[in-house]
Amino acid sequence: MRFRFLSVPAVFLSAATLFGAADASMVDLIMPDAKILIGVDFERARNSPFGQFALRQLPGGDEAGLDKLADLTGFDPRRDLHELLIATSDAVVRSGKSADPTQNAVVVLRGAFNPAKLLEMIGNRAQVTAYNRVSVMEVPSSVSRRGPAAAGAKAPAASAAEPNWVGFMGNLLVAGPKSAVQKAIDRGRAARKPDTAALLARVRSAGAKHDVWFLTTVSPTALGGNLGSANMQGALKGDLMQGIESVIGGIKFGASVVMSGEATARSDQDASALVDVLRFFTTMAQSNGSKSGPMGMLNDLQMNATGRIVKFSITAPAAEFEKLLDYGLDRARPAPRSTY
Repeated sequence: MRFRFLSVPAVFLSAATLFGAADASMVDLIMPDAKILIGVDFERARNSPFGQFALRQLPGGDEAGLDKLADLTGFDPRRDLHELLIATSDAVVRSGKSADPTQNAVVVLRGAFNPAKLLEMIGNRAQVTAYNRVSVMEVPSSVSRRGPAAAGAKAPAASAAEPNWVGFMGNLLVAGPKSAVQKAIDRGRAARKPDTAALLARVRSAGAKHDVWFLTTVSPTALGGNLGSANMQGALKGDLMQGIESVIGGIKFGASVVMSGEATARSDQDASALVDVLRFFTTMAQSNGSKSGPMGMLNDLQMNATGRIVKFSITAPAAEFEKLLDYGLDRARPAPRSTY
């Protein structure tokens, strides 16, 4: 029998929104042509007021729940989880069809792991094997690859999904679809590593500025195929978005939380136009929303263009971001069923 997990990349992509400078050994495992990257420095994030608040919002995030998790798995996220790096090189739109970026996503965690304890808990519910001298667990993907169905229509049959692998490499854990993890392990084990110097420099620059960050090495227009909203896809494929070559952004936690980032445009004119449009939409949002609370944070939005670079930042008390997280969690929770 096998242990049923959620899609491994999807789980960690969601976790990253709650909580990054990765070291060279982590970057060695990801593909050199990565187009989208997400990083988290858990040590810095969880020691901040907002990090402590976010940790308590996770299922079983109270002290008793975390103690139980540590007893069962030998892993305590309060002390054993250090860094997270997620990368994918998927061309999001291929041959006119949307591609799922998690299909080749690699998740790399740095921390203190206890594989023996974890395997003891799972027992015979997962397949355990070795690949290139690395112990790996194989778990089936529970996320079926189904296309959208119209209202009232019968959903299309699910196709076979590639199993997920979780590999333990000392203080590193690598997870994702089987083929992606195999390639990651091969990169890490290779005597001659791929040239990731430029990518490592970008990752370290992002991690030095932010506790949680993301970066793209492609235009946001390449991401439109993954978004279900036709309006959003249209906006991302507009002339303005096509003028953006790459984006980097993130969050720095503390008594105040700083959200900042920058976009590189293809020309000075495109950068100036982007600032003008963002200011217009910010003004519209403020006029239709509250001047205080989460929407009021837009009052502190700073934007400017210098040459081809557009920079933006918002600074607000951690309490305002706690309200945003509460609001998002409330919307995500299913409505209670009526007893009538």
